[in-house]
Amino acid sequence: MPQELMLVEKDEHGKMYIRDILGVAFVPLQKETNANENR
Repeated sequence: MPQELMLVEKDEHGKMYIRDILGVAFVPLQKETNANENR
């Protein structure tokens, strides 16, 4: 999906979520993001 249609947000716990511009899909990023933040 094009980045123009995606919003990346961080919640108060430092978890990252990708949601589409309609705000229907929330997908936690459990890949490099968490590994880098947990150092």
